[in-house]
Amino acid sequence: MKKIVSYIVMIIIVIFMLTSCNLVTMVTGDYSGLANRNFNALITAMENKDKSAVKALFMDSTINSSENFEKSLDELLEYYNGKMTSYDDVSSGGEFVERNLFIGKRVFMSSYFVVETDGDKYHFDITECVFDSLNPGNVGIKSLYIINDKDFPDKDGYYHGDYKNTEGINIGKYAEYSEDTVMSREKFNNLLTAVENKDKDTLGSYFSKNAVEKTPDFDNEVEKLLNLYKGTHKPFNRYTGGGSVYEMNDWGTEYKYLDSNFYLETEEGKNFYFKISEYLINEEDENNVGITCLKVYNQTSDVNAEIDMEAVPIVVIGAE
Repeated sequence: MKKIVSYIVMIIIVIFMLTSCNLVTMVTGDYSGLANRNFNALITAMENKDKSAVKALFMDSTINSSENFEKSLDELLEYYNGKMTSYDDVSSGGEFVERNLFIGKRVFMSSYFVVETDGDKYHFDITECVFDSLNPGNVGIKSLYIINDKDFPDKDGYYHGDYKNTEGINIGKYAEYSEDTVMSREKFNNLLTAVENKDKDTLGSYFSKNAVEKTPDFDNEVEKLLNLYKGTHKPFNRYTGGGSVYEMNDWGTEYKYLDSNFYLETEEGKNFYFKISEYLINEEDENNVGITCLKVYNQTSDVNAEIDMEAVPIVVIGAE
């Protein structure tokens, strides 16, 4: 019995040693410091062509679930060239949490680094797990994206890989926009087409039944939207905006909604900011499928100007 107890205690001590640094980080909130330490360990292992050391930095679940992990590891060591001369901690240690009945609680952090070597320049987008309540030893890199600067066209932007956050090692993958952003832009463009065509019926069809019923004067607000500007809007650019899709499953009830924010510039020189919330799926209340809230604000001609969310919107349909 004593041997069993001693064995259990030993396992607990080992797990604590493996995760203590991460637990301290969770208490202090210094995710940026942890991200930088881990990144330097990764670069050192890569430059030493130490395959085992690089592999040890990944989550066990990622290694086990990724197709051809060993092959992609070899490709990573071949892709990265030279010795690091400097690196830019552009954005490190952004924290987010996942919770559900099956995985318990997991704490992740995301980071973006730009590295210059004596031979090349690289962009890294890394997501790593720092805490797993059901499997304390399952910490490390979940997804690693790397691209050579020569293959990265958006020199002024951040590198987000292909926005899919695919587990494992992803080399040279790039997408200008996430699929969520593309979808929200398509939907927003359809809404603007109805506005520009003065098509009240089509415009009204984009809103949920609840939004129609809860808007004190729905027809009047739609008229405001139809008369917001004359002519057409200017083409979207990378600063215009986009959206994010969120999915939930609460005790078997599925929800999927899209939050979008757009800066709009029209051909006649007017500028607006749109804030839109929309349910794509709501199994609990089908009357809530569609746009649940749309707000429009006047905006300056400076696309980067901070939005005054305390300002009174000029159009309000639905409720948040």
